[in-house]
Amino acid sequence: MYTLIDIIDKFIDLEKQAKEIYRKVAAIPETPLNIKSVAKVLQLEEERHVVAYEKIKKELQQIENLVMIDFIAYDKTSSLFNEFKTRFFVPNPRAPQELIQYAYAMKLEHKALAIDIQGRLLERESENGEYIEKILGQVIEEEERAIRDLKQFLQ
Repeated sequence: MYTLIDIIDKFIDLEKQAKEIYRKVAAIPETPLNIKSVAKVLQLEEERHVVAYEKIKKELQQIENLVMIDFIAYDKTSSLFNEFKTRFFVPNPRAPQELIQYAYAMKLEHKALAIDIQGRLLERESENGEYIEKILGQVIEEEERAIRDLKQFLQ
């Protein structure tokens, strides 16, 4: 059986994937210094998300009778994560704003994915609804915070 820890692990993987994308952008020799700087800042931001999700995971690991997630619900969410991972690529931005726009779009997608997964789990796991809503609500809040931060740079 699966738990919310498995779902949080999937979100951690997404953040690590995003961090790797920005690392690769910064590593491209032709990338201008100002874009490399933005990419490095975005890497740090993704690492902050990893730490936040690791904290949620650690809190979940302390719960003695952690709620199990139905296999069908987990399977559906797992396939969503796998499909989602294929959407993103290493961009080749010509200006810092292009990279920030890319990061902003990615964060919007991360938030949408978290909301979708929360809805699917709530649909199948009605008796544990408050618990699921609370934990995935933390993920959604984290993504919203990142969206707000990035939006400031786009104005």
